[in-house]
Amino acid sequence: MGAIVEYYNILGIDKTASPFEIKKAYRKKAKQYHPDLNPGKNTADHFIRIKRAYDTLLDPVKRENYDDAMCYTSNRSGRKKERSKQDNYNENAGKKHNKQEDIDESFVSDRTQLISFSLAGEEYAFKIFDVKSITGYDSLTPPANSNNIIEGMVQFRGEDLPVIDLAKNFGFAGAANPGKKSIVIVEIKQIKVGFIIDSVPQVLNLSKEMIFDLPDIPTGKSCRYTQVGKIGERIIIILDLHRVFSPLTLAMLKEI
Repeated sequence: MGAIVEYYNILGIDKTASPFEIKKAYRKKAKQYHPDLNPGKNTADHFIRIKRAYDTLLDPVKRENYDDAMCYTSNRSGRKKERSKQDNYNENAGKKHNKQEDIDESFVSDRTQLISFSLAGEEYAFKIFDVKSITGYDSLTPPANSNNIIEGMVQFRGEDLPVIDLAKNFGFAGAANPGKKSIVIVEIKQIKVGFIIDSVPQVLNLSKEMIFDLPDIPTGKSCRYTQVGKIGERIIIILDLHRVFSPLTLAMLKEI
């Protein structure tokens, strides 16, 4: 099992931080690392970690479970005292936040966030919380057992993970882009796997009005996606992570 990420350090806050302090730290980090606010910089991977830390620490139940896992239980008494003080501040000075801060928080929090990438000339995306990490690569370690699905193995936080060419898995063999490629690391039913894609991924923020549900799939048929996003004339196919592989392929990956 990989090491647990230190969420308080990611946001730059104390372990007794109140919800108000967590939101304030998140706004600051989001402005600094959100790819849409920092064009030309490769910040997507770090922004994923920031968003995951924010959602964990802002939710009381998730935060308590996280603190237990990290043995931070001794900080709870101090946190209650600090939260009481901070609640008073929220009621008074907290109301003075300017409108621009509210707009910025809405921009990074109130939309569906996607990791988009190109594949055989089409644009696809995963929802941001399905993605563990994004990395480039020069070469892969050959798998111990040769098969037609796995391209090789890659090291991720101390683990050797199988890597699959997503274009080949979708039946797009021969249409792969020979240019810049990346690996998107995801987790499906507790199985971590890397996907080779044809581009450096981007983070997209889509409002509800920009995402469309597809008609129900007839019984007995399968489909890798049930939603698409639309930005003007641009269509983004939103993949359902749990539909990408067949049960047989998942069983094989679990054995590996």
